[in-house]
Amino acid sequence: MLTNAEIASATTAPRRARKSKNLEERILNHAKSLASHGFFSKAVSALMRDRDEPEVPEDEKVLLLRRLHPKRAEEVSKCISTGTVELTLKTTPTKNATTTEPQLKTQVGRWCSGKAAGPSGWTEELIRDSITAQNQPDWLAIFEDIVNASLSPETLRLLRRCNLLGIPKKPTGIRPLAMGETIVKLAVKLLLCNQKELFDSHAVGRFQFAFQKCGTEQIIHAVRELLRPAPPPSTTPSQVTA
Repeated sequence: MLTNAEIASATTAPRRARKSKNLEERILNHAKSLASHGFFSKAVSALMRDRDEPEVPEDEKVLLLRRLHPKRAEEVSKCISTGTVELTLKTTPTKNATTTEPQLKTQVGRWCSGKAAGPSGWTEELIRDSITAQNQPDWLAIFEDIVNASLSPETLRLLRRCNLLGIPKKPTGIRPLAMGETIVKLAVKLLLCNQKELFDSHAVGRFQFAFQKCGTEQIIHAVRELLRPAPPPSTTPSQVTA
């Protein structure tokens, strides 16, 4: 368990500032946030991106999102599991062999990509910076509790929350984008690293090539088979004699 000193010194999630109504200001703020975390290429892309998408008023955007996602009773069935999953960290060679960084911190750092946070405000970078050699077992235990659903119903409900964003879609439509909790995404990534069989076609679906090894090649071969012309009908001996 975390000590009181670790809790007091832990990095806190930043308070989300009120969203600016000015489009140019929002673009600059987004680029500054990416650059501050070292994602300079993404910051440049955010500044250079074409901004000719239609402007949708906030009230109309909320109305469209409510139509796409009507309020309904939440029913979540518990997954059938053969037992409790135990997450382990596999040692991987690094360029700097003398590094003393905790292994979980290094693993999470590889997944940091400057993505937006969920309702809690925790990002991949914040979680990475919060992991130390002393609290690494506690963080790993939290991830295990998430993948095994070994938490209270209220906590599980909070972890299922997301920020629903409305992205303008030409000509007058809207595309919903759900931003879930980052800690859940990291727990799933750790689970997939430990359970390689979850990448098999029987686990993720026959056509989910993105989760399978050499998935791109499988897509190419499948498309080629569909586009291949059918062979001409064979000639039978009766047709030759006729």
